Amino acid sequence: MNTGLLVAAGAARADVVFRQERRAAARRPAPAPLWLAAARRPAPAPLWLAAAAAAAAGCGGQVVFTPGSDAANRPPDAAVPSLDGGPDGGAGGDGGGEAGAGGANPCGGASALLGVGATCGPCRIVACAGPDATRCAYNPGPACPAFTNATASAGLSAPFNSLREDSGPGVGVLDVNDDGALDLVHAGRETPVVYLADAPGAATFTRLSSAGALDAAPSGNGVVPVDLDADGRLDLALTSPPVLRSFSVWRSLGDGTFADAAVGPAAELEKGGNGMAWADYDGDGDLDVYVATFSQMDASHLLRNDDGVLVDVTDAAGVELTGARSFEPAWLDYDLDGDQDLLVSNDIPFFTGVPMTLFRNEGDGTFIDASLPAGAGWEIDGMGIAIGDPDGDGDPDVYVTNVAGVPLAGINNILMMNQGDGTFLEESRARGADQVRWGWGTTFFDFDNDGDEDLFYADEPRSPVPLSGCVLLRNDGGGYFSDVSVEAGADVQFATFAAEAVDIDGDGDLDLLLTGRANAPPLTLLLNNGTPGRWLEVELLDHGANRFGIGATVRAGAGGAVQTRWVRAGDSIQGGVPPVAHFGMGWAPRADFVEVRWPDGGVTTVYGVPLDQRVVVTR
Repeated sequence: MNTGLLVAAGAARADVVFRQERRAAARRPAPAPLWLAAARRPAPAPLWLAAAAAAAAGCGGQVVFTPGSDAANRPPDAAVPSLDGGPDGGAGGDGGGEAGAGGANPCGGASALLGVGATCGPCRIVACAGPDATRCAYNPGPACPAFTNATASAGLSAPFNSLREDSGPGVGVLDVNDDGALDLVHAGRETPVVYLADAPGAATFTRLSSAGALDAAPSGNGVVPVDLDADGRLDLALTSPPVLRSFSVWRSLGDGTFADAAVGPAAELEKGGNGMAWADYDGDGDLDVYVATFSQMDASHLLRNDDGVLVDVTDAAGVELTGARSFEPAWLDYDLDGDQDLLVSNDIPFFTGVPMTLFRNEGDGTFIDASLPAGAGWEIDGMGIAIGDPDGDGDPDVYVTNVAGVPLAGINNILMMNQGDGTFLEESRARGADQVRWGWGTTFFDFDNDGDEDLFYADEPRSPVPLSGCVLLRNDGGGYFSDVSVEAGADVQFATFAAEAVDIDGDGDLDLLLTGRANAPPLTLLLNNGTPGRWLEVELLDHGANRFGIGATVRAGAGGAVQTRWVRAGDSIQGGVPPVAHFGMGWAPRADFVEVRWPDGGVTTVYGVPLDQRVVVTR
């Protein structure tokens, strides 16, 4: 074990054992104390002044507060501001009432002022009286949605040809021009479409008229960011439909353009594909890739990286899926033996005879089919795959979407909970995750930064499925979920396909980026409106060919609770995001430790890590 080097993202690498700096100002201004101001907004005036401002405007505005009565949210001995600034007074009643002169905040002590003119929240001031607005009636309003559809304001609403008959387009998120902002690469109809972010944190984009050699790249299916030349800059791997018969890798030049990267013999790459996932399955230090293929024209294939050349070793490794119609692969160490195993979702098993398949890595470059003994060989129309740890026990659990064509014994999507002994138990119904939809892309992510992973999946409304709309499941603790899709503003009603959770605007909470199918908009951006919880992002920087530590396990501990994330390249369905581990930290003052178990088994641990920033752990 070593303590490594920890620096804030964007800071210069220095020869010190431990160094941390706040993220650049462009990412987020320094927050006021949590009991006084929302971290996402400038420090507000005292609450009584805000009420007075509403009164001065004729009491036409509505002032919204969030309750913050628990002392843990305030500094020791901190007084809770009252609506009139006085030290004492009567409180309003439950669910509606009036604060008397000198009265305390009727919501029990406000921790944050969300703004004037809002129409939602647990405590709205709806009428003010008195020359200094010291008497304000209040009542609960509807819950504020967690997400806002920002597609139009982000500049992403312009249509382009993105229709795929046999699948849907993926999307990759990465910084293509080294400016610190996250850009978007949509698979397009036949060639990729690139959107450059206008500035870090702006969440607005401009479509590139040209991306260099990438303009000639056949795509239409999968887009995954991955660093193949070990220069610390994410490149692009693309898959295309069978008619185009192409799998290609494109090297980022750091200026928004790309160059074709020669990564293997032409015969090895003239294959169509859908989703792909990268990992170092053979332990030689570089990244290999499994490409799933829906068409029976081309079988799915495992390409081993031999010193920068990708070689097809599918048959030799024992991962052939003859006749399968595969959509998405995922690497995970399900049996916790230190190497990467392979899960593949397969469609229409009643027709092909190939159900969802789990290959166990034998540690010698070969695999065996462990689907049945591990409890993973489900005969569903498998689509997207999410890997996470919603129950917080440190081993990878799996959620797989099903297009509802072949519900099995009433099961639609499946939630495989890892039992810690090399087996899974299907618990979708018991844990509230068995909604019937035509599901596609899916992801575990902590949207409310409360310290446990929630779950989202995309939906394509289709008959005969009776319900429609994307689904957001809030983790209520221990991996048990409640459907909050509607109240959170996440129930998109048109046909969506890929679903990626990523902090587009750099404010510390995870947003959702969706692609469309059929006649739906090509891109949809759901911006997270902000959560009171704190956060931490961990990026890895390793030596050798696997610079971003793909396949590493990252743990963050605070107050006795430990969260686990896995660094991956390729996820959800036919897409990918930067290889960064995001942790919602609730109200923890700091992370007691961050532990990285690197792909080769080495461990780096750092202690006392400040929150609300991205840190880079190096070795």
